[in-house]
Amino acid sequence: MIEKPAFPLSRTADTLVLRLKDDLHAALTAQARQNWRSIDSEIVFGLQSWLAGPTRMLLRKRILSDHLGAARTREALESVEHLDFCRAAGTIPLAIRLPEGMHERLAGLSAKLGLTENRLLLNALCWWVNISRDLRCLLEQAEAPTPNPAGGRRGLPRTAAQD
Repeated sequence: MIEKPAFPLSRTADTLVLRLKDDLHAALTAQARQNWRSIDSEIVFGLQSWLAGPTRMLLRKRILSDHLGAARTREALESVEHLDFCRAAGTIPLAIRLPEGMHERLAGLSAKLGLTENRLLLNALCWWVNISRDLRCLLEQAEAPTPNPAGGRRGLPRTAAQD
């Protein structure tokens, strides 16, 4: 039989207060809504992805870029607004609950890199928002039909009405 903890896990989770600027807070809020998550869950997911290493996200970006081609990728990504890592720190306090062990891992990493925890987390979250925006843009481009000089739409099957 599994014993219940004396307090719900959310009450005993490590809580960390981030200080962010309006644009990063707005970006995280918008991204959380798009992904059907709370802002706290979006931040934790972004930090977990960042801690796991950028390999998976960058691989997805490369696959989509290869599918679209260099010119179309470059054109699409020109329209993506990126957050500036240097301007992420701000005055909006946001308390987030971290899963067990994550705070210790982040503290160790910030000490190793010589950054404050707030700076490390802000850099990670800016990276998360930027790569997510890139991926969303490239995915939308990959799903969109492209004009075909011979007529019709490339990538979609022709219908009898088009013939």
